[in-house]
Formats: sequence, C-alpha cells, structure tokens
Amino acid sequence: MKKKTLPKQTASWLLMIQENPNFKDLYIDLPNSLIKDIGWTKDDSLIWTPQSDGSFKVSKVKKRNDNSKTTQRIS
Repeated sequence: MKKKTLPKQTASWLLMIQENPNFKDLYIDLPNSLIKDIGWTKDDSLIWTPQSDGSFKVSKVKKRNDNSKTTQRIS
C-alpha cells in the first residue's frame, strides 16, 4: 500500500505594525494565544526574513541544545 502524503499546513496571522510615540520604533505585539499555539515563549529570540510577496517569515532561533525549529509566516 502506498503512503499518502498530505500537504504541509501553514498558519498565518495578520498583525498591525505599531509605533512607539516616544522613540518612533516600530513593533508588533504577538498575542499570547499565538505564542502558545506555536509553542514559543516570551524569552525566545526570533529571526525576521522578508519574503518576495512583502510578508515576513518569522523563525525561532535555535538554542544549542534545542533540536526543534518553529517557523511561521506573518503577512
């Protein structure tokens, strides 16, 4: 019997870019539910990689003893 390969599911969230009025820095708030759903913690470091369609791929930085890597696309 041949195994059936299912398509990879991707999750995406639409988040608003905000500006700190005092310093003019731009930021986004990641909702706690999003962080919990994808298995990240508030102490995780993230890498932002721009994509050709204008979205960003956000990946958790691996720690030396961490074999997992979670990638989510936020557009």
